[in-house]
Amino acid sequence: MSADLLETVSAIFAIFAAVLWIASTFVKTPRDFTVQVISAHLLEEEGAVGTSVISEGYGTSKELEVLGEALIRQSRLNAAGAVCAAISAICHAAVFVAGHL
Repeated sequence: MSADLLETVSAIFAIFAAVLWIASTFVKTPRDFTVQVISAHLLEEEGAVGTSVISEGYGTSKELEVLGEALIRQSRLNAAGAVCAAISAICHAAVFVAGHL
């Protein structure tokens, strides 16, 4: 590959990386959200000495789901941006190395 072509590819992927990373900043995330805790209680031997309550559960809400989806989208955009930046850097490094051989 010629140096000019590698420099062009490097510039194109640098632009792609910038666009993807900027796009990730525009993903809307909720500023606050409610969490509804859903739990199940199990009472061992009611009324017995040493009785304990075992409680397990999880929290959920629509806003929490929206936040999770937004974080997934941001993560994918950031990953794609990183790949583009890596391709750009490799092309730029190849031009540099070829110029010094």
